[in-house]
Amino acid sequence: MLRIKKDMVLQETSLQSFVVPVGKMAEEFHGMLRLNKTGVLYWRALEKGASKEELVRLALETFDDIDEKKAAGDVEEFLDSIRPYLEEI
Repeated sequence: MLRIKKDMVLQETSLQSFVVPVGKMAEEFHGMLRLNKTGVLYWRALEKGASKEELVRLALETFDDIDEKKAAGDVEEFLDSIRPYLEEI
């Protein structure tokens, strides 16, 4: 099970969604991450704690035009891109 580290906060505006570091994480990471709608979907699930398999299932339930193989690849790519901001629970 994976979870977003507590010092990474999702911020959303009407135009975009991004993640900013706060607290100790702001000392290590000087910037922000921009997320698309799929990234926001995964991020919200990971804030609560989710496994890779749960994220794949979420993608399959949310998007009509994706199969399990594509969903698994997309989830893995997303997780790899945010790995420094995840913790195992």
